[in-house]
Amino acid sequence: MPRLEDLAAFAAVARLLSFTRAAEALSLSRPAVSKRIQALEREVGTELLKRSTRRVELTDAGAALLVHVDQASAEIATGVDAARTAAGSLAGLVRISVPPSYGNTVVLPLVLAFLDRNPGTQVDVELSDRPVDLIAERLDFALRITATPPPHASARRIASIGWRLVASRRYLRSRGTPRQPADLRDHRVLLPSSYRGRGSFAFIDGEIRETVRFDAALSVTWTDSIARLVLADAGIALLPDYLPATGTERASITEVLPRWRLEDGPADELVAMFLPGGRLRAAARALLDFLTPSPRTPRSGKSEPRSER
Repeated sequence: MPRLEDLAAFAAVARLLSFTRAAEALSLSRPAVSKRIQALEREVGTELLKRSTRRVELTDAGAALLVHVDQASAEIATGVDAARTAAGSLAGLVRISVPPSYGNTVVLPLVLAFLDRNPGTQVDVELSDRPVDLIAERLDFALRITATPPPHASARRIASIGWRLVASRRYLRSRGTPRQPADLRDHRVLLPSSYRGRGSFAFIDGEIRETVRFDAALSVTWTDSIARLVLADAGIALLPDYLPATGTERASITEVLPRWRLEDGPADELVAMFLPGGRLRAAARALLDFLTPSPRTPRSGKSEPRSER
């Protein structure tokens, strides 16, 4: 029967594809990890990893074993959670990754409220929108705003993200309010960096489609930074509906061209991604449920910006 410590070493190397990184993750020396892999291969009677000076790869036997090791790890975690739940409280560390703007504005305040209700839990939040490896990075789940969740992960829809053109009332008083998409050519337009270099924009109003050519005056990676520029009367911006963050800030802005929507606009689905099979530990499942808005009441708790017509 293979030793648990040997299986743990194998799983770490298989997920990270590196003996050095696996040793760091396990707080062991690299030779100690190598000895554990060798002991496991002797036990199962076959090579599990192909090693070279440049890379580590799973053999077919290693890939098959990793599936069962992951399943066993999930079963053990579920059992531990069941024991904790039977004791009447949630406990343990939950590790998640969330987009920076959405995380700062919506998720972090909710995490603090969750911790108040569940003092036995801890939450590690990574603010990032890069692709993640849930296994290698030991994440319970990741929230992403996307139209196409990656095929290697299970996904659960959390909410729809609305996008709109907004500006401060003071900016519009000084520069005028656009009535048609073509009027945007006379304004300073601020857009997410995904629109950098795009000079043509199509807008839809029912069955009417209007294409306008203009260059964004400024493109910025993070939408919360764009929101701060809007509040500073810098121009008209495309923002998600959870920004700006506070009621006072939202009262100072207004929606521009409310009847029109941008064709091929930004991704508008917030999804939670977790490992296939959908198994989450009790604390992680409780946090994800807490972060999911109810159908009737948005978790952001913010009123919608009024529109200038």
